[in-house]
Amino acid sequence: MKKSQEYVEQPGCHDCRHCFIKYDYDAATTYYCAFGAPRRPRCGSVCMKEFDGETAESDFHKFDKWAKGREVKAWGMCWEHRSE
Repeated sequence: MKKSQEYVEQPGCHDCRHCFIKYDYDAATTYYCAFGAPRRPRCGSVCMKEFDGETAESDFHKFDKWAKGREVKAWGMCWEHRSE
């Protein structure tokens, strides 16, 4: 079956420049809105090379604190949306 000629891609958090997307080998991909947020601490993802044997548990807590209340859905969108 061919795509309809009216096919368009919808904008959303998945393509917003404010969105931080966390990838992990053993967990689902997670999206976070970083609009107006302070600098993001390392997230501890091995897949993203933000974890090494030296990473302290306190570093994970810093990311958790930063991420609290920022998780969004990939296909969500707000008025601050900016496509890359």
